Amino acid sequence: MEQVSPRRTSRAAKVRNDTVGNSINWTRVEQMLEAHVPGSAIAGRLGITSEFLYKAVKERFGMVWTDYAERFTGAGKAEILLAQYEEGVKKRNIQMLIHLGKHHCAQREEAPPVAAINITVKRKPPEEIAQAEGRVIELNGGLIGKADL
Repeated sequence: MEQVSPRRTSRAAKVRNDTVGNSINWTRVEQMLEAHVPGSAIAGRLGITSEFLYKAVKERFGMVWTDYAERFTGAGKAEILLAQYEEGVKKRNIQMLIHLGKHHCAQREEAPPVAAINITVKRKPPEEIAQAEGRVIELNGGLIGKADL
């Protein structure tokens, strides 16, 4: 009976997996998280799998990926909001002030009043429609066709 060996990992892959956790540029990972880059895209950029990145975070920082990522994505969102605030309030950018007012102060532009429009549709009697289309229709229980009109 032939013995089946477990799946082998190449020596290069083993070396890479053993050292990549130490060679990950964590500052760059944090910057990408601040920019709301998903973990799978960060891993792809680093040339590793998402699973490996998540395990490296667990080993290095002692937390799961979602908790680690949340620390930096929240900071990134805060930076965006702060930059918008400074652009609008400190630099007096009117368009940004309008944006901030709508999104943070529930301000809305008043819509112009809608004018009421009455539409009357005039329809031809069923007999004229049947005659024009050359088909048979039922009217008051009887059939009317081209010959009857």
